[in-house]
Amino acid sequence: MVFKIVITHKAHIDILEGIGWYNKQSADQGKHFYQTIQKEYKNLRQNPYFQVRYEDIRCLPLKKFPYMISLCS
Repeated sequence: MVFKIVITHKAHIDILEGIGWYNKQSADQGKHFYQTIQKEYKNLRQNPYFQVRYEDIRCLPLKKFPYMISLCS
């Protein structure tokens, strides 16, 4: 089964706000945050089966940032 990653408008806004916040903390932190998200999207394409957190919602926590990528089935 092939899965497609869809970034909702709300998620896109959250990502942009996160990048802005991290850029205020340090010049490269926003870039690092964005690159981390892109890396995890790539990982999801290769292996979409990760832990179930809430009934039918799977969540992938980012390793160095307090964010989670969620996938609804």
